[in-house]
Amino acid sequence: METTKKFELSNETIEFNGITLHRIKALKNFSYVKEGDFGGWIEKEENLSQIDDAWIGGNAKVFGDAQVYDYAQVFCDAEVYGNAQVYGNAEVHENAIIYGNAVIFGNANVYGNAEVFGNAQVYGNAQVYENAEVYGNAKVHGDAQVYGDAQVCGDAEVYDYVWAFGNAKIHGNAVICGNAQVFGNAEIWGNALVYVDAKVFGGAQVYGNAEVYNNVEICGDAIVCGNARVFGDAQVYDCAVIYGNAAIYENAHICEHAIVRDCARIYGASKIYGNTIVSDNAKVFENAEVCGNAEVFGNAKICGNAVVKNNEDYIVFKNFWSSGRYFTWTKSNNMWKVGCFYGTGKKLIEKAYKDSERSGKEYKKIVKYVNSILADE
Repeated sequence: METTKKFELSNETIEFNGITLHRIKALKNFSYVKEGDFGGWIEKEENLSQIDDAWIGGNAKVFGDAQVYDYAQVFCDAEVYGNAQVYGNAEVHENAIIYGNAVIFGNANVYGNAEVFGNAQVYGNAQVYENAEVYGNAKVHGDAQVYGDAQVCGDAEVYDYVWAFGNAKIHGNAVICGNAQVFGNAEIWGNALVYVDAKVFGGAQVYGNAEVYNNVEICGDAIVCGNARVFGDAQVYDCAVIYGNAAIYENAHICEHAIVRDCARIYGASKIYGNTIVSDNAKVFENAEVCGNAEVFGNAKICGNAVVKNNEDYIVFKNFWSSGRYFTWTKSNNMWKVGCFYGTGKKLIEKAYKDSERSGKEYKKIVKYVNSILADE
């Protein structure tokens, strides 16, 4: 049995980009459309399904091999062309343009001056609007919103409840999900992953295989790249750079021109700033601060309330007589970090003698040497 047509091509035509478009006219009542209503413009009948409730209204134009079907709505001054498809309950309206092989479906909403093209997909409850662009093989879905002048392209994927706006650019194989926000002039690319409640904004860049998650804020002109991870409630801002396999977490702050690289770990409520470099297997934690032109490297452990402003503010020693492990003295508070022990030189010697006579004597020599340094100042 032949399906009754819901629309026909009227005799009213326009020329648009060298193509003749026909205004459509409803032949029966369906959805909110009444028999006799005039709709938008299409090149050929195949542009709009004759079944279901899909409709093209206003001054909207659908042409080429583009298709609108299911319950989808294209209206206002929107354009859909090329091989693009709009279906499900999707809406494309205002001045939005969909073209190439782009697909809009589900409950997606594309409007404003937004453009979706290439092989991009927008679906779920996602919204793309204002001057945003989604293109390449990018996917925007879930309840994500891409707006302002933001761009999502390449093979990037944006989903869940993400907001990407301003002049943000997300590309490469980057994935942004959870409740993350990317805005300002921020740029995320490579295989970077930004998720949970993380925020990347200002002129910040996250790329490579970097991961940024939890309640982190990356902003200013900060860079997080390589295999670096920033998580917890950490903040990286100003012109700070995190790379290699470095990890920044808990409530740590990295700012100004500080660099953290290699396998360094910064955590607790510690703060790294100035022109500092923290590298190798160094750790800075608790309430410690590293600033000025200091370089903390090797197996150094800066902790407690220590403040390191230059390379003379700490010394790393090696236990050559037994365990072979490294331990650190910090000048500002005259404290020692040896394995799980953290305390004064006196307490360190007492503990060492309990372990062995040899250990006590060796630590006593080292503490005496450090005390001589302090005495000479």
